[in-house]
Amino acid sequence: MDIYPLIAERLKHDDAVLDDAMGVLDRWDVRHVGPAQRRQEWRHLLLAAKATPEGREALLNLLLDPGDAARRIKDFAPFAGILSREERRKVFLQCTYDH
Repeated sequence: MDIYPLIAERLKHDDAVLDDAMGVLDRWDVRHVGPAQRRQEWRHLLLAAKATPEGREALLNLLLDPGDAARRIKDFAPFAGILSREERRKVFLQCTYDH
């Protein structure tokens, strides 16, 4: 299990998740955190998710996709602070028990 299904579930019920993620991207842009191309890729995904139901569905699908291409994108995801410390701890403990 990973954190992205929880983030997807939160996104289904709370539009503020998109705004929070955009805020993270804005801070990363100012500090030049990570590759600029990856930040632009996420900005495009988040703006599309805010703009249309299809964009939101595409983001949800990405968050739930276990494939290598999706994992590559999610390795640099702007969802810091979306889940509480306790939620993240439960996910990581579950991963430990599963392996």
